[in-house]
Amino acid sequence: MQPPTSGADPYYPSGTAAYPPPFPQSGVPAPPVSGYPSSAPTTSAYPPSGFPPYPDASYGAPLPPPPGRRSLLPLVIGGIVALIVVAAVAFTAGYFVGQASESDAETPRAVTSSAPAAPSASPSAAAQQGVAGVWKGTYTCNQGETGLTLTIEGQDSALEATFEFYATSTNTDVPSGSYSMAGNVTGGTMRLIGTAWINQPDGYGMVNLTSTSISATTITGTVEFSGCSTFTLTRS
Repeated sequence: MQPPTSGADPYYPSGTAAYPPPFPQSGVPAPPVSGYPSSAPTTSAYPPSGFPPYPDASYGAPLPPPPGRRSLLPLVIGGIVALIVVAAVAFTAGYFVGQASESDAETPRAVTSSAPAAPSASPSAAAQQGVAGVWKGTYTCNQGETGLTLTIEGQDSALEATFEFYATSTNTDVPSGSYSMAGNVTGGTMRLIGTAWINQPDGYGMVNLTSTSISATTITGTVEFSGCSTFTLTRS
């Protein structure tokens, strides 16, 4: 292979300049031909002319939208509604209080008085009034209808009595006699038992009296002795 001729580059096609370029006569290497201008253009614009301008953004991220203003209208409406409700409640309460006061002032209160109950006319109530006193009537035994005066003294819990018997207009053959008695009234029942003779006729014995029908004016009951039945007395 023959060496390249003077001024020819074996690595470049024929007709191209040899590298490095030939030195000029001044001895300073000539600037390379690179296709760029030998000096930067004089301009104040940035970026250089020929390039698109940079957008107003940071590294390509879009700017956030400005914060919106919170609307005060719902708060205002809520406050107005609350005031209306409070005013309505206060008005209603005042109205009812006023009505109650007027009712108390205008409506007279009824005054009631309890009258004592009338005493019962039952036999037990009459017995509680006491059987002390003089009672006159008749009783019936074997000798027939016989006159009776019963004089009772003391309290119902402890009674003393005198039993006096005698003839009546329809039975004149009955002799007179008398004896003492003792007893009480318990549970509406009066019991009197003969205790001692005061005046005893021949052939007569003492009888006992029991009554469950006692009123303020009458006493009726049973003569407890063989051959006897009932008695009826009226307060004298």
